[in-house]
Amino acid sequence: SYCNTRRNPICNCFQGFEPRHPDQWQNGNWSAGCVRKTNLQCERNSSLIGEDGFLGVEHLKLPDFADLLGFDEQGCKNQCMKNCSCRAHAYVDTIGCMAWG
Repeated sequence: SYCNTRRNPICNCFQGFEPRHPDQWQNGNWSAGCVRKTNLQCERNSSLIGEDGFLGVEHLKLPDFADLLGFDEQGCKNQCMKNCSCRAHAYVDTIGCMAWG
């Protein structure tokens, strides 16, 4: 999910996701976040890899904890695509490749 105190509602789910607990979400409790509407391709059939992708998002705070990987920007995306437990990745010039699940 992403939150912006200047918007109403404050928090929203990214495209393809929905609130984990809709009843809590309606009451303004966004702490449980969002879940996928459909499973990743690698969760449905491990022989069909490559149909999933990532939504490009800018100007968001990165998680406090991420795995640092020694890849360039394209390698960062490729490594995350190969790992079904990788939920997101980011490449920052001054930091490098980060991934998290």
